[in-house]
Amino acid sequence: MNLKDTTPRDLNRIHSSACSASLKVSLSIIGSLPVIVDLKIGSQRNASTFNAILFRTNRELGMPSSDTSTRIDIGRNRLAKESSEYLRQHADNPVDWYPWGDEALFRARREQKPIFLSIGYSSCHWCHVMEHEVFENAEIAAYLNEHFICIKVDREERPDLDRIYMEAVQLLTRSGGWPMSVWLTPDLEPFFGGTYYPAETFFDLIQKLDHAWNENRDQIEDTASQLHGFISRNTASSHPESFKIDAINAIGEQALEQIDSLHGGFSGSTKFPLPVRWQMLLHLYRRTGDMRYSKAVRDALIAMASGGVQDHIGGGFHRYSVDASWTVPHFEKMLYDNAQLASLYTEAAAMFSEKALFGHVAQRTLDFMLAEMYDAENGGFYSSFDADSGGEEGTFYVWTPEEITSIVGERDSEALMMLFGITREGNFEDKNRTVLTRRYPYEEVSARTDRPVEELKALVEKHRKSLYEARKKRVPPRLDKKIVTSWNGLAISAMAHGYRVFGDRRYLEAAEKTAAFLRDKHWNGRKLIRSSTDGSPSGNGVLDDYSFLGNAMIDLFSATGNKRHLAWALDFANVLKQSFRHEDAGFYHTFISDEAPLGRQVEIIDNVEPSGFSMALRVFLRLAALQGSSEYLIMIKEDIEAYAEIIKKVGLEMAGMVDVALLLRGPMYELVVVRPPDPEGKLPKRSSLRKHVDEMLPPYVQMIPLEDDLPTDDLLTLLPTISDKAAISNSVTAYLCRFGTCNAPTSEIQELHDQLLEDWKI
Repeated sequence: MNLKDTTPRDLNRIHSSACSASLKVSLSIIGSLPVIVDLKIGSQRNASTFNAILFRTNRELGMPSSDTSTRIDIGRNRLAKESSEYLRQHADNPVDWYPWGDEALFRARREQKPIFLSIGYSSCHWCHVMEHEVFENAEIAAYLNEHFICIKVDREERPDLDRIYMEAVQLLTRSGGWPMSVWLTPDLEPFFGGTYYPAETFFDLIQKLDHAWNENRDQIEDTASQLHGFISRNTASSHPESFKIDAINAIGEQALEQIDSLHGGFSGSTKFPLPVRWQMLLHLYRRTGDMRYSKAVRDALIAMASGGVQDHIGGGFHRYSVDASWTVPHFEKMLYDNAQLASLYTEAAAMFSEKALFGHVAQRTLDFMLAEMYDAENGGFYSSFDADSGGEEGTFYVWTPEEITSIVGERDSEALMMLFGITREGNFEDKNRTVLTRRYPYEEVSARTDRPVEELKALVEKHRKSLYEARKKRVPPRLDKKIVTSWNGLAISAMAHGYRVFGDRRYLEAAEKTAAFLRDKHWNGRKLIRSSTDGSPSGNGVLDDYSFLGNAMIDLFSATGNKRHLAWALDFANVLKQSFRHEDAGFYHTFISDEAPLGRQVEIIDNVEPSGFSMALRVFLRLAALQGSSEYLIMIKEDIEAYAEIIKKVGLEMAGMVDVALLLRGPMYELVVVRPPDPEGKLPKRSSLRKHVDEMLPPYVQMIPLEDDLPTDDLLTLLPTISDKAAISNSVTAYLCRFGTCNAPTSEIQELHDQLLEDWKI
């Protein structure tokens, strides 16, 4: 089990490549970072050596036993009044915590004390461990309170702070994750950082840092200033270069070399789903027809769906697996993972022969989101489920053979345990408990139990419900009811995709209701807020919020034809241009007037979500197709060329950008579907033409459904390309166009299908 909630990045490669191309650096840049005093022996060493001296890596440390120091009760601290679930979890700590804000920052400057900044999130298992071992320790708390200004941040509310200080930690330590622990000067410049620390190591560390601050402050501030300068570098190339299809194909080839042919997914001792990468490879397959991409994507999707990262009782996916075989997960359930995976499996169901399998997984994931992460009364999707249940990770989800038998009975337990991979030995830790998987084919279990396949299928569905009800009696993992704008954008997109492919109106209704909630509660007509909890807003919207929600509104427009959704997407596009656009190329992560402690940064690397930069370009590309805008196309092309050198170096780490480049080369189509007048209401709301394209879910087609209403003047203003489109011969008519240049109109499904696949294979 990993000792921290790691980021899924290949940090060495990212930070060697995602810096200024003109520097041509590798991770050896760590060796050329400013020196920092070695607190132990008083000499100077580089930052990576400094970290090695002060603490061992988590792998070396192993999991320590909890400190037995008594905890003092000094009453609830300032965090008790915060809306964040994560901050309130620390309200009873003896640490004198501040939320990030003027009060704490002013005190640090006034008293000239360094800041201890701790960043995490409510469902983070190792954040809970560090709280219990370190922040509830009276002796450690007393030392922190005397020598540091202690600030606690919820990374989901302040992704801007999380990203900028995480980069510093990664540069200093060659790793990153949560909880993040970083020490700042009163001017908010980082000078030391790490992730999880056990109590003894942490206490030793803060004493040495305090000594260094008092004895070698000038050197520390010089180090911090130079590190600040490195973080603030402009990563765009001063010499733009082309990014042609051969560069895209080369990245595809590099991806294939990283495939784990045994277990599926990308090679590694831990496995993150990383939907943005699989989406890019899926689109490469749609464009080229290369079966190697098809196999890589299908194998990964099957491995994830059959492994322990999918919850086979309640639905939904856990955050990642701690092994190479997708068997034992880290048990958090995050909205952003489930929304992206639901979209990915939905598109796979539209493409592959395993339609039933992938469609089943997609719908179970969407249904899980509706059942357990959705505010059905008001709209909006909650952010996450904790990994822990009753203070222990994973106990809500694992089973023993005895538990199964007691619930389903002797006759069914043998077959059910085979189907769910349950054994006496178990696969989770050392307590004979099993994380359920679904790797044994029905046919194999049928042969071993002499029970028909159809009977076994019915058995799984029957007892899935009984196990679900039994599981509900356990201590459940905590649900963080924070509603994050960008993640809700991903959820709206997933629901819109689900409606288009599967035709389930529940998905559309949830998407519409969530969009209405966000418009009413998260948008003031000019700016978005980052999140809200129980109606209490927190944080300013960042690039991800505007771009993810803008993309979602285009998805919702494609599903409904409701011009209000398109108009809102255009509002976001205007904000992106006016308040996020970089002077040279790209988009800043923060709004033009918002706080940026180390200056405004351009975030180019995908994480478990696509970067806000790549999503912004996707929004502009889709709007360019819908509106026929050459201005947007020029901007997209220039941005990709400005970052082409870096994209070629880091490859999959910028899969979102590669996907946009692929769609840009396209062709990208707009499809106008026009329904004739129907005063008697005899025609279906979704014509067979539109339904056929919906069920293909082609990412290279921007749907303009004009079936529910005749074009109005305001819709014509939004979409000038539809002005000359009309139904022909009193039939539903489709116009497939490429930035205003259209194929012959058609009312025939096969003819439209052939037009769609003139340049794309799938």
